[in-house]
Amino acid sequence: MKNKRCTKEIEALLNQWYGKSAAPSEINRYNPVPVSLANVVESVAAKVIPPWELKISEVKENWENVAGKENARRCKPVSLNDHVLYIEVMHPMYRMVLDTPKIKQQLLERIQQITGKDLCQELKFIIGGRTPR
Repeated sequence: MKNKRCTKEIEALLNQWYGKSAAPSEINRYNPVPVSLANVVESVAAKVIPPWELKISEVKENWENVAGKENARRCKPVSLNDHVLYIEVMHPMYRMVLDTPKIKQQLLERIQQITGKDLCQELKFIIGGRTPR
């Protein structure tokens, strides 16, 4: 209630100083500029979350595009440690297939397109069931 009264008093003063036609634009000039919530969250996240973690989150979000639909159903990235991205694979036989040099290199190149070559330098496939679904 007090805030409304204060606002009305300020509006009355501005009406006196600038006149009824110019007062509304002056009132708007002193109000803060609206900012989208997405921009606020992004700026706070940039200050709080390390950049490498944002890159790994981006890999996880785009995993189906990175690994392919079939691979994404059977495996998922779980953690990054010492430039090694650990990928959890749900079946040991599928792990052997993904661990072949050609497929592993293709997957690493797609991941490095998002993270850069310095952040992720190697892939390790681990047996599934270690992390909660």
